[in-house]
Amino acid sequence: MVREKANHIEIGRTRGLTLKDTLHPWWVLTRYFSIMPDWCHPYHDRDRPVLNAFRCIGIAVVMGFISLMLIFHLTKMVMAILVMTTLHSIIPYMLWLSAIPLALFTQLWYVYYRREFLDFFRDWGHFEKELMLGYNHHDMFSTIKKTRALIYTSRLLMLIGLLVGMGFVVFRKPDVPYLLSNLQFLRQIIPVPILCSIHLVNITCVVILASFCDSVSALAFFHIALEVRVLLNEFERIFTILDPLNHDEKMTDQLELNRGYLFATHLRQLFDYYETLRSFVTRSNSLFGVLWFLNHCMRLSIICIMLYSVLYMFQSSPEDAGIYLANLLTNVYELVICTLLTTKIYCASDRLRSVLTVLLTKYWDLIPNGERELLIVFIGRLQTDPLAASPLGLYNVTPSFLLTITSLTITYVVILLQSK
Repeated sequence: MVREKANHIEIGRTRGLTLKDTLHPWWVLTRYFSIMPDWCHPYHDRDRPVLNAFRCIGIAVVMGFISLMLIFHLTKMVMAILVMTTLHSIIPYMLWLSAIPLALFTQLWYVYYRREFLDFFRDWGHFEKELMLGYNHHDMFSTIKKTRALIYTSRLLMLIGLLVGMGFVVFRKPDVPYLLSNLQFLRQIIPVPILCSIHLVNITCVVILASFCDSVSALAFFHIALEVRVLLNEFERIFTILDPLNHDEKMTDQLELNRGYLFATHLRQLFDYYETLRSFVTRSNSLFGVLWFLNHCMRLSIICIMLYSVLYMFQSSPEDAGIYLANLLTNVYELVICTLLTTKIYCASDRLRSVLTVLLTKYWDLIPNGERELLIVFIGRLQTDPLAASPLGLYNVTPSFLLTITSLTITYVVILLQSK
């Protein structure tokens, strides 16, 4: 009865702090705006034909709308390339086009792998609740709440800022050739403000869908990293079992048993939990790896293009340069914040390795021989094959990844300045 009461208390305290709860606003948005299928968890246990029919129509409408905008911007860009005199003349076309293919591919990816996403989030939800019932998560509560608030607030502010900046461009210059309002036959049918607003609607859809490339996967890795930290705390706790001076009141009954046997039991259980976490990291890389790679390519391309635009237009058109600079900072911020969240799984794995090495050295003489060998093998595996996000298996997203991006950007700026 005491154990069941404690479990109910723990469930109440952890309510709203799981990965499912963290991603719930995104799921509600995609559910009711019908731009994606159920991907995080099913909406109902039973089928609702009418609702599903409306959702399918909504998905088709959004995909058709984004596809038409993709065709329009792609056609305009090809026409601009054919008559361009300088590289700078096609940069606006590239900026309007760059994120649309990624958004469209993201929606198709989630539609095609819907079943795999549902299975992943369902299995992770069961495993996450099991760990929350078994181990202490009190230290994680504030971290989850702060991270969730940071991601959603920054995403909302970035979207508003982007709409304001691009709206300023669209409504100030409706006759530029890369906008719908430049087409005379459309202007005769549809008022110019509505044509300009269509671009803002397109930006909103593209930003929301593109966020599934980085923010959703980053939060998934963030929650996995938190559970690695929980296991780290438990590893530290079970090593105290071997200490003959340990008289923990909570473990009085257990310590009356053989300490070596008790330590081995808890250690192997933690090993099993770690292997389960590793399997979820592998599944995450399989589901999100392609999206991460494409997102990195898109972000780097936009950053390079906007850097060139800011340097090129700084003196001739400071207003446009300021808009490009704001968009540049937005993309840099989103790349940095999502990368930092994703690298937490690697940092947690590395921290686990270093702590276990210290504990193994400290309790060497007290650890049973079999468990000592297991720990040596386990630590070696943590060093040679750490947990990390690995897009397509090409590279690991580690803290040094941002340094690599920074060095590439600095090199690019130096080349631009020298050429100018």
